Amino acid sequence: MSVKNKKGQLAKWFAGRGYGFIKFEGRGVFVHREAYLSGFAPEVGQILHFDFSLATDKNRPPIAINVRVTKSPKSVAAEEAIKRGLEALVDQGGV
Repeated sequence: MSVKNKKGQLAKWFAGRGYGFIKFEGRGVFVHREAYLSGFAPEVGQILHFDFSLATDKNRPPIAINVRVTKSPKSVAAEEAIKRGLEALVDQGGV
């Protein structure tokens, strides 16, 4: 069974081993470096779109395939900083 076009964030990456885990709906989805589409490289904090298939062994996590990066970790951090700044302005009555 496969599920298409889901969104998650790369939570862990083991560069020496070539795999990691995507945080998706409170669970870890296994991802191998070969699952990244050409031109994309793994980096913790990335926002990803991916398809995944369920492992045949019930003791194994779902497996990500067709992984595409939609936001870099720097973009995610910048958006969070902007959001915090806007919230601070609202809290101070500046907006």
